[in-house]
Amino acid sequence: MNTNRVLKAQIIDEREKLRNLLTEATEIAGREASSIHVRAGASVIHDFYTGVENIFHAVATVIDDRVPVGQGCHVELLHQMTLDIEGLRRPVISEKTERML
Repeated sequence: MNTNRVLKAQIIDEREKLRNLLTEATEIAGREASSIHVRAGASVIHDFYTGVENIFHAVATVIDDRVPVGQGCHVELLHQMTLDIEGLRRPVISEKTERML
């Protein structure tokens, strides 16, 4: 199915971006904590979480056929990724990872 191929390509692309962000975070962490470095670090954290959420959104759209909307949708999407949906998919992340994110 083409949809699953597209989803796989999207996830691979986002994972590569996440790896690059981890490299940036490591570079920032090794520096003296000036206000500019703190702001840069916050930007990397934001971009990292956005990338993770992009993957979750793609899974929710293509596989789950249900993307949470409205107030609390980010938390609901995060939790949705911990669910083992019988006949559809296994959990994308553990409950421990959910708490960390």
